[in-house]
Amino acid sequence: MSDLGCAPRLQPNGNGAIALSAARMTACALRLLMAAAAVCLLSVLSLPVAAAPLELEADEVKFDTKEGKSVYSGNVVITQGNLRLTGDVVEVFSQDGEISRVFSRAQPTTLRINKDKNGESLFAEAQTIEYRVKEKRITLRGQVRVDSERRSLRGHAVTYLLESGEMFAEGGERGRVRLIVDPQRARSAPER
Repeated sequence: MSDLGCAPRLQPNGNGAIALSAARMTACALRLLMAAAAVCLLSVLSLPVAAAPLELEADEVKFDTKEGKSVYSGNVVITQGNLRLTGDVVEVFSQDGEISRVFSRAQPTTLRINKDKNGESLFAEAQTIEYRVKEKRITLRGQVRVDSERRSLRGHAVTYLLESGEMFAEGGERGRVRLIVDPQRARSAPER
């Protein structure tokens, strides 16, 4: 690793996990992290060839190679194609060498999809967002708010199928879902 031009600053914690603090995440440490992820943790952070690349950024990351799990914390941003997910803490799970599930929790965690299957952009907020990668299914739970170019949806839980563009919603405290359709709203992406 000497060709990276920096000394490694990763600190193993003794149980198969590696912690990296935000203060140490300099440009040199980022190169080291990318090299370590590519060489040692390829099975944890890989995707099928046909899928768009999944990019993850955070202030801190902890890899647990035994469990096939990585935990990103602090200003987490995950992008894949036209999808962007943000949160305070995001857990990434892998199975059989591929990312199977991404789980984000924050107050709130956000999701943005630019031009989905139906040609609309979506912005969503919730207490938790779970992205099932193989199923191409996103489930939002807890004070869910989904805004599109002409519609606004509120509820307790919303499931969004990326492939078909279908959305299913469940009511909140009063067991109701609230949908506002505004045909006069401009046909531009919701500002967020």
